Amino acid sequence: RSDLLLAENEWVDIAGKADPEKTLWAWAWNRFPDLVHADLGIDETSEVVVVLTDGREVRGYPDARRSRQGRLTLLGEVEPGQRGDFGPYSIDEVRSVRRASL
Repeated sequence: RSDLLLAENEWVDIAGKADPEKTLWAWAWNRFPDLVHADLGIDETSEVVVVLTDGREVRGYPDARRSRQGRLTLLGEVEPGQRGDFGPYSIDEVRSVRRASL
C-alpha cells in the first residue's frame, strides 16, 4: 500500500488526468477478481468474504465510496439483525476475497 500511495502522489505526472481511484487503485484491487468490476472498480453488488492476513474472515458488502486509497470498508451484519461497518482494511491486510455463498 505504501508504494501505491507514493505512486498516487505522482499519478497525474505518470497517467495524465486519470483519476487514481479508477485507474491505479482499481488495478491494485484487481488481484482480487471477486471484489472488482472491470468497468466500475470495487463492486458493491455482491456480498464477499474477505480473509485477512491474520486469519480473520469478514463478510459484507464492499462500500466503494468509502473504500479509498487502498483501504477496504465493508457493510455487514455486526450482530444478528444489526448492520454496521467493518474496516477499513489495508490492501496489505487482505489475503483473499471470494463471493459469499447464499
